[in-house]
Amino acid sequence: MDLRRLRTVLAVMEHGSLSRAAERLGVAQPALGAQLRHLEEELGVPLFHRHSRGITPTEAGRALRDGAQPLLEGLDALAARIRDLGNAPRGRVVVGVTPSTGNLLAAPLLRATTRDLPGVTLSFVEALSTALIDRVAEGTVDLAVCYDMPSDRRGVRGETLAQDWLVFVEAREAGRIAGRAEIPFAEAAAVPLVMSALGNEVLRRKIEESARAAGLDVIVAHEVQSMGLTRALLSDPGLGAILPYGALIDDIHAGRLVAARLVRPVVERRLCLVHSDRRPLNRAELALRSALLQLIAAPDGDGWQAPPGREAL
Repeated sequence: MDLRRLRTVLAVMEHGSLSRAAERLGVAQPALGAQLRHLEEELGVPLFHRHSRGITPTEAGRALRDGAQPLLEGLDALAARIRDLGNAPRGRVVVGVTPSTGNLLAAPLLRATTRDLPGVTLSFVEALSTALIDRVAEGTVDLAVCYDMPSDRRGVRGETLAQDWLVFVEAREAGRIAGRAEIPFAEAAAVPLVMSALGNEVLRRKIEESARAAGLDVIVAHEVQSMGLTRALLSDPGLGAILPYGALIDDIHAGRLVAARLVRPVVERRLCLVHSDRRPLNRAELALRSALLQLIAAPDGDGWQAPPGREAL
């Protein structure tokens, strides 16, 4: 079946007139009529009722339209994709980040994209890990950088990017971890802590489960659901917090806060790149994945420890 004739039939059905369809397609009306007759002869059935007010599709014509429309749209999309393989990646990609991963990765990823992928536009969405995974499954986020994706989560696929350490954070004036890179969990747990409220169940559950496994109890002095409030409360030298390194990275770099990695036990979370399992990554998304891997593997990557091998979940 000739694709050009199929497109002609659909154009005539859309416009309801040979003359209007011929004008839209830029062909002579007699040539258009000949194409319709050839297709009707090939199929052995009339496709149109012809009358003084124009033409309307027969039952066979409607069936042809309903079957051919998605077929032609799919072929057009395939042709565009094949043509695009010879060009640089382009398009809009919605990237989901958590507050802590956004602090560490959003700005360098944006710089790398602007420099190396000028045809790609980034749109960032910030949310907690569980919400980001839901948005990927719904199709409103293309790629998400989040923590500890459940292996049995349907609708998404995850890849481990790195192991992210949790750290103990306090005001510089507190002096408990001055000059130290590490702090035993038992020592950190003895400090009254600013903890995330139960709404951030993933992080809090990780801290409390690690404490119980080590036979420790944490002292929760304040519960907050805001990194701004956490920052404000940590101005009290008597308080501390257990957080991802990136959560308050600007304050750590500015010297207002200090951080030390939790040890005995080390508390880690898997940093994951999550995308839909219903379609393959397009070229723009694949290029962003490569950029993320390079950022994570950078030797000066704050707080990141790349795992020996990146595994698909």
